Amino acid sequence: MTTALLVGEIIIGLAVASLFVVLLGVMRSLESMTEEPKGSSVSWPVVGISNGEAAPAVEGTTVDGSELRSTDWLTRRWELVFVSASCRSCHELISALSCKPRPDALVLVSGSEEEFPTGWRSLDGVNVMRDGDAPGGRYASMYGVEVKPYAVIVEDGLVRSRGAIVDPSDLGALADTVGRDILTVKE
Repeated sequence: MTTALLVGEIIIGLAVASLFVVLLGVMRSLESMTEEPKGSSVSWPVVGISNGEAAPAVEGTTVDGSELRSTDWLTRRWELVFVSASCRSCHELISALSCKPRPDALVLVSGSEEEFPTGWRSLDGVNVMRDGDAPGGRYASMYGVEVKPYAVIVEDGLVRSRGAIVDPSDLGALADTVGRDILTVKE
């Protein structure tokens, strides 16, 4: 009987030791997945169009009825601002953008016609256009936008800079980082 108990204790001890080794391996794997790559300030891979690539053309009718073609803006710097009708931060950004005219900005709103905020139809000095009915948006998909609000700075028909934004001052910061991707996080 004592031999059976001894064998049982050894088997249980080996099982506990094996589980401990497996747990250590899992913890190390999780730790390495959360580490930021050395020399990088971006904590997740940037997808979609890269800086320096040709900006996909954007064309359509703005909510005030004007026809808009990004090809008309090829020789100057302009801002594409991607927002969602169902995003609180996006509503705050649009309110702030409407306080200062931005003729070289185009706000693309994703979501259905029913979700489109009535107040966004009459913003003075801001070009607003629906980005299709899909939650992600047609142009957002073309530009690789996965989070909103998000902005892309285009100059001479090329993507120059892009990143998540919270308020209009982030557009200025984004424009100052031409050639780099930025992520702005504000508490």
